Amino acid sequence: MTVLTQPGADAQQRITARNSGVQKRTNLVKNPGFDDSLDFWSATTNQDAFSWIGADGNARIGAVAVQSTPPIAPKKRYIYRAEISQCIPLQRGTHYRFAASFKPKGRYKSRSTNRVDLVWYLSDDCNSNGEFGDYLEPKPGIHGWHRIIHEQRARSLNAKSAKITIAQSRTAANHQQALWDDIELTPTEFAPRGDNRKLINPDFTLRPGKNYIHNGDFRSGLANWRYSGDTKWVSTEGGDAPGAARLAIQSDHGGYGAHSFTQCVNFGANQIFNAGANVKVDPGSTQEGGGIFRISWYENGDCSGRHQPGFKSDRVEYIDGWQQLHIDAIEAPDNARSASIGITRGVDDTGRFAYYIDDIYFEALYR
Repeated sequence: MTVLTQPGADAQQRITARNSGVQKRTNLVKNPGFDDSLDFWSATTNQDAFSWIGADGNARIGAVAVQSTPPIAPKKRYIYRAEISQCIPLQRGTHYRFAASFKPKGRYKSRSTNRVDLVWYLSDDCNSNGEFGDYLEPKPGIHGWHRIIHEQRARSLNAKSAKITIAQSRTAANHQQALWDDIELTPTEFAPRGDNRKLINPDFTLRPGKNYIHNGDFRSGLANWRYSGDTKWVSTEGGDAPGAARLAIQSDHGGYGAHSFTQCVNFGANQIFNAGANVKVDPGSTQEGGGIFRISWYENGDCSGRHQPGFKSDRVEYIDGWQQLHIDAIEAPDNARSASIGITRGVDDTGRFAYYIDDIYFEALYR
């Protein structure tokens, strides 16, 4: 939920980085109110677009101003942003308040012209294995300082660091300035101390080589699968058993990706897995496209709780005939108890793309 409020004295005191070190719920952002100019913030792109300004309205001591310039001869489908960011080490927090104060200095074409992004990383230096977490965008038509607050943002499972990025779209800003202040990432819930490994249900521990997927050969139509978009069972395609799933996507205006096709499994004590599927591009497709086959891990059974993306994947190629997708020797995180096996779909440009999928498997190698 997004909450917009006028930041009063209590709010300013609550989010300052100078809170007592004894308190658990302390803002992890360094120099969040830009009291010390732009210290601890690094300009990723277009450094000259960012500047420090003195007290302005509700900005107590300082704020960061962003005023970018449009790119010269911009390329299509390319995102041009001015960015300043900070990498934040994480400790025991599992859920966080993510917030910032914003003041527009002009009129913007889109509410996404100015935003603050949050990305979780498995590395401790924000350099590898990142997963997008959240973003803050000001609502249009609000003048003066206002606060944007997102409560209870779940940290990605096993994330060790988080990067907060203040960004402005260079193509949409039209030389207009914007101010940001009091950036906040405050833990609100904490993991228990000590050994917090979850109990393993032996009923979910299948022998190596046995498929965890139910109805992976589609003998029973689309039973056991969760899906969206144009998805249907067909009897004219498939392997040894008749039947396959047909996943289609249509675009009337350029390329895009959407919709899901997934199944959740509880895997017990097993830790190393192979996963795969057979796919075939529908020859009736009018546009090229593809899909990404991947695994996501969850801390609780039935794909609930915090999750961690699997960074191994395989892709559907736009070729004739059946092709094999496979992800080999995937290691589950120690604190994960279930996995979502799924595939996406996307079309490259205006038109229709579809493919068939069959013989999906997810099986343990060894414990």
